[in-house]
Amino acid sequence: MAASLSASISRGRTIREFVTGVLLVPVLFTFLWMTVFGNTAIALDLSGTAAVAQTVTDNLPVALFEVLEQLPFSLVASGLATLLVITFFVTSADSGALVIDMITSGAAPNPPVWQRIFWAVCAGIVAAVLLLAGGLKALQTAALASALPFAVVMLFICYGLMRALQTETSASSLDLSGAAETLPEPASLSWQERLRNITNFYDKSEITAFLDDTGRSALEAVAAQMRESGLVPEARYRPGQLDLHVPHGDRGSFHYTIRARSFRSPSFAWAETEGGVRENRHYRAMAYGSEGDQQHDVTGYTRDQLINDLLNRYGRFRHVRRLA
Repeated sequence: MAASLSASISRGRTIREFVTGVLLVPVLFTFLWMTVFGNTAIALDLSGTAAVAQTVTDNLPVALFEVLEQLPFSLVASGLATLLVITFFVTSADSGALVIDMITSGAAPNPPVWQRIFWAVCAGIVAAVLLLAGGLKALQTAALASALPFAVVMLFICYGLMRALQTETSASSLDLSGAAETLPEPASLSWQERLRNITNFYDKSEITAFLDDTGRSALEAVAAQMRESGLVPEARYRPGQLDLHVPHGDRGSFHYTIRARSFRSPSFAWAETEGGVRENRHYRAMAYGSEGDQQHDVTGYTRDQLINDLLNRYGRFRHVRRLA
């Protein structure tokens, strides 16, 4: 859950900024805390001023306040420590409830508040039951035991991230001037039609029909021409998604995908459906290639425009992979 929360609040930041904010800063603060308060506690215990070690053995949460009592302004420090502990638990519970709420809401960025309250209350009830039943220790042990095999999974994730960054770096360092794009011919649609495509809020059935008709025809035409050129393309059709897969041996495979993607509509664009129920999502046809392209909107494209867009991505693929 912490990873999901960190990712959601770090959108738009670079990897360097993310690592600095999520890993380095907390670690450095922990080092500072352990150095100051840890050494202070050891010094107090060794000098006999306070039995910190015995307090840790008897009641660990009280050990912090045992140390603070020996410092100046102990009352203020203890009150501040209590406030920080409360803030930590409240923010942790709220963040955990938010992540659970987002997951159960289909990755909705702003899930309902009442639903978040529900998950927060459920988490609190579970924690209270575990404390009363004395099962918290067993839960902590199980969490630690399950973390070890997941560490192996994280190693594979790190390796995959490293490979992805290496691929992106090698692709960005290439001169793509030779892979000039031919933009879709704007004259094939009037400016009124283009504006209508941009501003319309399509439902799922309209985008699905667009994929089944225009999108499928474009991919089939390109696949047929590629076969005549000696390639072995494979067109795949699924509800709401079209894929073109073209293998190139050890140079990898080219992929071009068009899929129906839903977006949250602005409040002024909510459409009234039958029964008076508001539908606050609309759909667009989004396309992307295999070279890490950003998804781009192809809603309303003609057959020739889609073919042109596909060939632009294919030309870039061949240039990056040194095939052209």
